[in-house]
Amino acid sequence: MTRSTRIIITLAFSIILILSLWYFSGLVTYIIISLVLSLIGRPLVHFISRKKIGKHYIPISLAAAITLLAQVAIGVSIILVFIPIVNQQADIISNIDNNRVSNSLDKSIQNIDKKLINLGLIDANEPLEEIIGNKIAQIMNVATFSNIIKDLLSLTGSFFMGAFSILFMTFFFLKEENLFAQTLLLMTPEKNAQKIKNILRKTKTLLGRYFIGLLIEISSMITLLTIGLTILDVPSAVLIGFSGGTMNIIPYIGPVIGASLGAVIGVVGELGAGNYLDFYLVSGKVALVFLAANLIDNIILQPLIYSNSVKAHPLEIFLVIMMAGTLAGPSGMIVAIPFYTMLRIIAGEFLGEFKLVQQLTSKI
Repeated sequence: MTRSTRIIITLAFSIILILSLWYFSGLVTYIIISLVLSLIGRPLVHFISRKKIGKHYIPISLAAAITLLAQVAIGVSIILVFIPIVNQQADIISNIDNNRVSNSLDKSIQNIDKKLINLGLIDANEPLEEIIGNKIAQIMNVATFSNIIKDLLSLTGSFFMGAFSILFMTFFFLKEENLFAQTLLLMTPEKNAQKIKNILRKTKTLLGRYFIGLLIEISSMITLLTIGLTILDVPSAVLIGFSGGTMNIIPYIGPVIGASLGAVIGVVGELGAGNYLDFYLVSGKVALVFLAANLIDNIILQPLIYSNSVKAHPLEIFLVIMMAGTLAGPSGMIVAIPFYTMLRIIAGEFLGEFKLVQQLTSKI
């Protein structure tokens, strides 16, 4: 086979592969989620499979099934805890008196209204009070809120199919640790087989530690926020803590989004309780708790997870996340660290002769 023929075949195969990944993007997503779940569950599988029942070790299949059931149980428990809280929030919203909200803000609104009219930012014929009143009515409409919740919680056929596919694949990835690696090696030229094995081994180790660390960070933030908000008697502390902690999956800007959302939920809770003059107080409490929790996160948790788990310098991680955010927004920031980790490992195997690559991969 000539060199030009090899190039043509390689290009054709690459194009077909890219088109296949795009066409079957849903399935690819399921596979990625399954691989992440298997990386998180792998330590538990190893732990269980080393235990004995009588004289025999627990079979790997049973260990994988127990691990998968534990993951499902945790997910279902979160949903069961979350649904009553959402229903309670809907009841709170239904108790809000929109007229009293507008009246309590009347003086502040009038001062702001004059300034905005003088600056030409709003029309004098449509005062700010009327604009805010309309917006509050839209936001506080319990029917609209209920519809949103129903849309979010509705279990469609596609959801069940996706969930079944993910669980099915996760079980086999847990049971057969090298299943994905063996499949990938079948498509790898023999001369690169060892390099691919090294890449998969290092990726599994680093990303496994990263995802477990990320779960620990999110769980810790949810706990810290919930405790802090409860101590300061902020309404809907569990809901704010859960949503704020979960937002930490987005590096750097996640806490800002979580604090903003938390302030809104807290204000809505005060309004539902009939406290129409405590907007600034509850917002300040939420901001204080988020500030304290994120100081702990930035000083203790993030260096441990983002730096130590993937063996990269904090400044290096920061630059990568910022570039990913510029290119793909929050979703890019979420996948930046796993993608960059894989890229470093691949570069270390195939481009190890370059000094820059040697420096970036020296700790791997």
